Amino acid sequence: MTKVELGKLPRTKSAEEVPKIFREPDVHNGYRVPHQPMKYYVFSVFQVHNELLNVWTHVLASSYLLYQTLSLTYVVDFFGDPYAWPLLLLCTACCTYPFLSSLAHLLQSHSESIHYTCFLVDYLGISYYGFTSGLIHFYYSAEESYYSVLPSGWLYLIVDIILSWFCCFACSYAKVKYNRPYPYARKMWQLCSVGSLYIWIIFPILQRIYVCRMSSCDDEAIGYHEAEIMWFLLGSVFFAVPYPQKFAPGFFDIIGHSHQLFHIFIPICTHSQIQAEFLDFQNRQDHIKVHFQPTFMNTFGITAILLVVNAATVLWLRSKALVKIAEKKS
Repeated sequence: MTKVELGKLPRTKSAEEVPKIFREPDVHNGYRVPHQPMKYYVFSVFQVHNELLNVWTHVLASSYLLYQTLSLTYVVDFFGDPYAWPLLLLCTACCTYPFLSSLAHLLQSHSESIHYTCFLVDYLGISYYGFTSGLIHFYYSAEESYYSVLPSGWLYLIVDIILSWFCCFACSYAKVKYNRPYPYARKMWQLCSVGSLYIWIIFPILQRIYVCRMSSCDDEAIGYHEAEIMWFLLGSVFFAVPYPQKFAPGFFDIIGHSHQLFHIFIPICTHSQIQAEFLDFQNRQDHIKVHFQPTFMNTFGITAILLVVNAATVLWLRSKALVKIAEKKS
């Protein structure tokens, strides 16, 4: 372990010089030295390495989304108006998930145990964001006809919470179960769990867009909803496929890696989503008050249940990861 000072950080390593768990496919250089004091990884936010843009893209995104949220407090009474609670939950999740992601990428190179812990918590943040997105899409943005299809609003919320938990579980389970170089089965766990949640929560929006475009409606929020979907799908492509780094291994180690592009497009999606839901909150008050009667349980309560179950899942799978690390060392 070397002495760490800001401005005198250890040089980065090649892939062959770090344990397999830290290696990324087609990324040859720019790896930070493992097993250093924690402040080294904190200071590395100012060092050039292959996680730098993964960190900064989501630090900036979290900061901007927090600014966007604070700007809404001037026109939305988040605490005094119960109908604004779903928007508050969404904004909180939108600020949280990129913050947890940036922490994961900043600290994960410390050790195997920190690596697993960071990314399991990261998946918890993604699950939280997905759940609150589903909550607000149902309460604010669905068409009248959508409510008539469901026998109860609680059915939608129960499916939302189950799929959100499964997203956290599946991503975490696959992270712990598989070893690098990861088989494609791990990616399928991620894509299927996130994809099933996304299909469920985006359907009210897709129906709303279809009805609007078919009737040539004048709805200010629709353009933002369409942008939200477009940026999400574009980000998903770069999450799912290892390009452009696969075309030129080693060339995109620092800038241009697919995960960095994913980190850029998803917060743009989130910005569009917040704007769309704010407009729905403003312009659809009559609709919202007919279909949504806010209570603590159907807003903060059900969200708290998800977070507690997710936290228990993360702690359980983290214990499995620690056993796996210990067995490898023995």
